Amino acid sequence: MCSARSPCARWTSCSLPPMVRSAQAGLLAVAVLIACTRGSSLPGEPLGTFLFDATPLTLGCPFQELPDGGFGFTGIFSAVDGGPEAYLTVNDVRRQGMFDGQRFESIYPAPSDPAVPRTFELDCDAGVLPDGTACDPACGNRFLIEETLRAVFLTAEQSAVVASCPDDPEVFFDAGVTDAGILPPSRGPDGFDAARACGVLIENIQPAEVCDFQACMLTYRVDGKRTE
Repeated sequence: MCSARSPCARWTSCSLPPMVRSAQAGLLAVAVLIACTRGSSLPGEPLGTFLFDATPLTLGCPFQELPDGGFGFTGIFSAVDGGPEAYLTVNDVRRQGMFDGQRFESIYPAPSDPAVPRTFELDCDAGVLPDGTACDPACGNRFLIEETLRAVFLTAEQSAVVASCPDDPEVFFDAGVTDAGILPPSRGPDGFDAARACGVLIENIQPAEVCDFQACMLTYRVDGKRTE
């Protein structure tokens, strides 16, 4: 279930009522861009359920409704035969990704597929934004989004060394966690022993119509504590 701050339950492709077009309902994360296929069971073996806090790092888009205070969501990771095929499931909605034993990455939609259309309010009727920046009314309020989610799984021992997820999760993801003497997460009699997941959520956004609008990006640090 999503936390009280998370719009994910309201932002699936199946249902997008007009009232949710405000940015308070915002982007979200993980479930926003998933297609409307729902499964009654997890694909593969569960890796754990994590409660995430998403903290904004870069809000580079001029939309009225951006969750600048961050948001929360709960996700369940699973892997098929240990990977690389893996999934993140939020509210019974799942997206596919890749898992290498410690790191998960998912790009939605896939690079070969078209970006997903979404509605954002852009107050540009007079050709200028509220902050005085010029804009193009031809852009309308329909935009295309590509979302990337990356996460590194940590054991309790690794989490104690890291203390908190870094402000630059891209570097953290690329480097992995290889502290000498501390083993990465592994599967045992009690399942996958990851206690935490650190990473980044990136939203690349461009207009759906041909207009004078520079593509923009929203970036969030995500810090997930395992709940089960």
